[in-house]
Formats: sequence, C-alpha cells, structure tokens
Amino acid sequence: MDKLDIEILNHLKKDARKPFVKIAAELGVSEGTVRGRVHRLEKTGIIKTYTIITQEENLVQALVSVKIEANSDIKKIAHKIAGISDSNFTFEIMGDFDIVTLINAHSTAELDDKIEMIRKLAGVTTTSSALVLKRYY
Repeated sequence: MDKLDIEILNHLKKDARKPFVKIAAELGVSEGTVRGRVHRLEKTGIIKTYTIITQEENLVQALVSVKIEANSDIKKIAHKIAGISDSNFTFEIMGDFDIVTLINAHSTAELDDKIEMIRKLAGVTTTSSALVLKRYY
C-alpha cells in the first residue's frame, strides 16, 4: 500500500458509498485509478467488507471486556460473543483482557441479559463493562 491507497481508504471509511469519480477528483487522479486500486485492495483482503453503522435512537450500548481461561479456545469464544453482542465490533486484544466487544441492546434489561450470557460462557472468567454515553464519527 502506498499513500494514494491510504487516502482512498480514508475516503471510503468516511463514506463507503462515495462515488469513485468524486474520490478521484478530490485526489487528482482518474476514476479508473481509484476503481482499480479499490478492486486490488478488495482482492488482496485489505478491504474485507463494507458495512453500515447505525445509531438507533433508543439503542443502549456497552463495551464489554472479557478475560478467558488460559487453555480456552479464544476464537470459539469470540465467535460466540460476537453472536451475543449483535454488533460488528468484537476483537481479540492483548492486555488485561482477551476479548472486547460492543454490545447493542434495546433496553438496559436486554443489555444485562446479554452480559450475563457472556459471563456464563465456558472459559470466561471475568468481564468488565462500560456503558456508552456518546459516539463520535
């Protein structure tokens, strides 16, 4: 990846629906250059997917950090947590915790139920939750 690839990615991160013609004009290159580079970035796996991030008016969110037992299958647990959290944001991390996820819920009761489901997963030893107050883009 070079500087132009990074600039194209930055445009797409802000608005994945932005037409290649507009990106090209803003970067001073041809539409074909942008299209070709995006295709290559997709083919090589740099761009993995396009997604929609919504912010429902009554959505309750929390960041939940999860510690697991040393001999547990982290990938298996992370996939289960991703299913429970109902978001596109579940990460394996390094530090005091092993996994962090963003949980979406429609009420604090539903949020509590999802956190409890995570706590009950085999291999999970500890969780720490932080309620999301505001999101910035």
